[in-house]
Amino acid sequence: MMPPLQGCDFCRVVQGVTGTFLTRGLPTIGSGRITVPAYFYKVILDYTEPEIKGIGFIMPNEGSQEPLQHFAVTIDSVEKVSGTDFFFQLPDDQEKVLESTVDLSKWSWTATSTRTSKNESGGQAEQCKGTTKKENQCSRMTCSPNGRCWQHGGD
Repeated sequence: MMPPLQGCDFCRVVQGVTGTFLTRGLPTIGSGRITVPAYFYKVILDYTEPEIKGIGFIMPNEGSQEPLQHFAVTIDSVEKVSGTDFFFQLPDDQEKVLESTVDLSKWSWTATSTRTSKNESGGQAEQCKGTTKKENQCSRMTCSPNGRCWQHGGD
């Protein structure tokens, strides 16, 4: 755990952990029999003074129209299901408070996007020109100038 940076008025120290809950009997995909998790989790610790805060999320592996806040839980809840003590380096009194409470009002819920629908030359995203092992056209969208997604040699 990184302590707050001394003398830095604009620095933020944020840690996040994302994972899956894997149990026996889950479905698998592909020839490598990759397990498809039923749920994902994320825990976030914003160790920026003066308002140090933490939050957890447990989300089903399915589409949802629910806002992200709907999936918010305490970090303790995620730790209980995952069996992981995420922020054990915090002082015990601080860890107890941060991990046992969730205050949605302390977080910004404004949607932002880093994804673009235009490529470097200004063109729109298009379907990848690559083909799958079964000789079908790849279903991924890409903005790569060569028309291929990351898996098929996109730039």
